Amino acid sequence: MTQSNLGINTLLVNAARELLTNGSDRYNERTGSKITEIRDYVMKGNPNYRYITLESRKNNLCATVVEMMMVLSGNPDLKYLSLFLPRAIEYSDDGGLTWRGNYGIRIRGNKAFEGEQNESYQFVAFESDELKRVIECLSKDKSSRQEFITVGFSQLDRNIVTKDTPCTMTLVFGIDSNNLVTLTTFMRSNDIIFGFSGVNYFIFTCLQELVASCLNLDLGDYCHHPVSLHVYDNYYKNLVHISEEKPTEIRLINGLFSGIESLDNFDTLARNYFSLLENPGYSCHELSKLLYGDETKINNLRSLLVATYGYLHHKPKDEVYNVIRVTANDPDSIIKLLDRDIFFNKRCN
Repeated sequence: MTQSNLGINTLLVNAARELLTNGSDRYNERTGSKITEIRDYVMKGNPNYRYITLESRKNNLCATVVEMMMVLSGNPDLKYLSLFLPRAIEYSDDGGLTWRGNYGIRIRGNKAFEGEQNESYQFVAFESDELKRVIECLSKDKSSRQEFITVGFSQLDRNIVTKDTPCTMTLVFGIDSNNLVTLTTFMRSNDIIFGFSGVNYFIFTCLQELVASCLNLDLGDYCHHPVSLHVYDNYYKNLVHISEEKPTEIRLINGLFSGIESLDNFDTLARNYFSLLENPGYSCHELSKLLYGDETKINNLRSLLVATYGYLHHKPKDEVYNVIRVTANDPDSIIKLLDRDIFFNKRCN
């Protein structure tokens, strides 16, 4: 396993302090706003420590899990994420249906998830399931240095009018000398609050873990390299509060994807999940059983998906926690995370 003890909370606090100390003030002509930025600030951490616990960085874990499921499965339909983050549709070019720069489509192709929005004219260029290709190639050649996924394309993403230009450029996967799966993410631009700590570290380390699970290997380091790491002026005070915290980290025993041995396994789970998510008529126990069809299968991801369902449909907290206690590898840590989540506690009581 990776020896690094640095996780999202420590990396975020350290980066916040660096921005406040050495950042340069810039005026962003496109947005008409002031930012403070540092250039080429590289962060390396343990991908298991991906859960925000900082009090001053109020994070909606359920919304983050839903977005992660969308990206990893190639589901671009914003109707799911907007149930948790209504402002998500503000970055859509097609009236709230999809994001043009959708990471899931660019990573999984437009055929991995069979949904109505996958046929959008915006996604015709993305036919190949690049994640599947990466897993297949690494399974044949662990020494390969050629396993990358291009997310941002200069031919497609420049000189056009859009609300959603991809910030991520390239994902580079590998297996190191210790037989551990690594991932390096290159980004042209990264908002430290809503990008890096909001979704990027969580989603990309989950992607790394899914690859490792499919290869039956452990996780190595995660490396995050934004050209511009920045904070917008109206969130500068938030960054000051973050910089003053003493970070601690939480990891889940056995990670998220234990028992998921292939992309087909994960894709089946994702299809089940999204087909059930909007229906309020299930108890959390019924939802959990329908997700896997096996009450005995213990999995942390299963428990977090139940939590998102409970959050969406205002299920009692005790009902959610009772299912987590019998379905999670690490129920105590998941319940601890949810107890600290102000968004979850407002909806489930």
